[in-house]
Amino acid sequence: MNAPLLRLRVLPAIPPINGREIELRSTATHIQWRVKGDATWIDLVPLSDIQGPVGDNIELRASEDSIEWKPSLAGEEAWVTLIPLSALVGPQGPEGSQGEQGPQGEQGPQGIEGPQGPVGPEGPVGPPANLPFIDPIDFGAVYDGVTDDRTALAAADAAAVAAGKALIITGPMRIGSAITVQSNQFYAPPGKLVPSSTVVITLVGRPDAGLWQIFDRSQGGAVHFSKGAGTVWAEWWGARANPNGRTDNEVPIQQAIDACGSIVGDGGVFGPAPNGNGSGGRVLFGSSNVYLMSGRIHLRQRTILEGSAGGFSPTLRANAATWGADVELVLSQNGTISQFWCLIRHMALDASGIESIARVVYAPAWQESSGLRDVLVQNFHQKGLEVDNFYGGSVGFTLKQVQFFPDATPGTACTAIKVDCPFTQARGKVILDDVSFAGITIDAPPGINLTGIDATGRVDIINNGVHLEGYDQGWILRGQASLFGVISCGGNPSVTDVIQLDSTWTGQVDAVVTKGGAVRLLRSFRASPTTLYLQEPFNRRVVYPGANVVSFAAGRVTGGAGTPSLSGGYGVGTVNKDSTGLYTLTFNTSVFSPGSGTDYRARVAVQSTTVRNWYVNSATSTGIQLAFKDPATNALADVGDFDFEIIGRPGY
Repeated sequence: MNAPLLRLRVLPAIPPINGREIELRSTATHIQWRVKGDATWIDLVPLSDIQGPVGDNIELRASEDSIEWKPSLAGEEAWVTLIPLSALVGPQGPEGSQGEQGPQGEQGPQGIEGPQGPVGPEGPVGPPANLPFIDPIDFGAVYDGVTDDRTALAAADAAAVAAGKALIITGPMRIGSAITVQSNQFYAPPGKLVPSSTVVITLVGRPDAGLWQIFDRSQGGAVHFSKGAGTVWAEWWGARANPNGRTDNEVPIQQAIDACGSIVGDGGVFGPAPNGNGSGGRVLFGSSNVYLMSGRIHLRQRTILEGSAGGFSPTLRANAATWGADVELVLSQNGTISQFWCLIRHMALDASGIESIARVVYAPAWQESSGLRDVLVQNFHQKGLEVDNFYGGSVGFTLKQVQFFPDATPGTACTAIKVDCPFTQARGKVILDDVSFAGITIDAPPGINLTGIDATGRVDIINNGVHLEGYDQGWILRGQASLFGVISCGGNPSVTDVIQLDSTWTGQVDAVVTKGGAVRLLRSFRASPTTLYLQEPFNRRVVYPGANVVSFAAGRVTGGAGTPSLSGGYGVGTVNKDSTGLYTLTFNTSVFSPGSGTDYRARVAVQSTTVRNWYVNSATSTGIQLAFKDPATNALADVGDFDFEIIGRPGY
């Protein structure tokens, strides 16, 4: 960010010289002096000769015999003589008044030619030629925020374009009619643009300033960009974080969004911003603290909200004391058209537990490159994120490194993400990459029902490292909603159902799931419990419904030649030797029910030295019988020890 040009605003008093008072002033290029009362100002020294380090100001003082200067941050030893007071000699004074006329004398001889007359007063100072900036003050700008400075701004802009320079604006400029500024602009406090009511200032050149307000829309005007805005700061429109902030930061934030977003069909008072559908911008926040809000902000097409500090900061927080009637903290919608490149990243969104906020973010049309990145969604009472309608055929969005924390006392039905895809042919998708769902407490209070994702319709939930803890249900799937990827639950018994299938569900589940401390792995309301009701598969891969690929029971049988017993494993309750070479493995009845189906396969590895062939002799809904034969005689024969794995297709 470019440093503002240094200017002298306070000049020292000069002691009288020969009884006459001396005055100093600073222009855009020089320090000047004159004898008080004279009309003519005389250049004393160019400002370029006394510039200090970038970002520092300059101090002057008058000693007994000279004017001295130093950079403001330098010590007392840094004072340097600028010019002796004795050098302050003005131009030849005017000729004295005519005395009374004496008596007529005799005509004398012709006199010699008289001296040259006095030099006329100095003309007005022109625009500086040796600086990279042009200041509208040199073209008549008043800089009081009241006088219409449009003419001065237009003239300075034309001069800047012709000279290949930038504008420097050092005071408030009220602009009374529409104007397009072609050149780049630098703003030094208190420089800013103040468009009058309904007036639009269109910026072709780029603005540059520190973290202070440079666009003041308090009179009802607006600032637009003629093309993609690139990066702007919310502080340029007056946003202020706590401490010493404001409670209505949604106003300046929205003004920044409106200035750089491609507005299609909902341009507000001034119509669509003239920057086209293919551009947009990024609104940055200069503080890592809290920006209080009293209403929602509306994220426009191809616009990014981004914290500059990284991590979950800053925080955009609903202010409970002043919150209005809005039902979301952030609305991301573009009429009924898909939204591309609508991103929120590197910040926290805090609903402050306000019951009237139905969802922290509502985004019915997010498309590719839209979503949340490195965002904490917290203290929501009802929903964290809601996406429905999928306007314009939106096919999906991504949440990456996002965490969802509900309010400590959420509503009776609180959901982190609610997705409803009404497509009849295409499918929507939601990609969850390194996403965490964590309740405020390990177990939700009585009467509270916390859900991670509630998905309905033709939508695929694609998980890449999703963690669940402190919620009643992880995923509720309805209609054709399907679940894929990698999922893990915390070790605490804080999750009741990792996956819950609604009675209307007809989708697909194919995911690697770590059940952890969850009570149930997969619960279906279509029919009785499945083979995956309580049991985590041997290889943790949950396929439901699907081909015979799910390992739901495994273990080791020892002592098969006598009375066999189970050693380790899961999914099987007992083993029984029915007769020579026949062994029945009975499923664990506390895990599986008769509705689990009968379509099973097995893998067996004989561990004893005796060679045996084996096959599945029979399978029922409650168990499976394995047969072993002596390969030499092809007769049934006992086996000592063997490992087994039961593979099947869990029924509905």
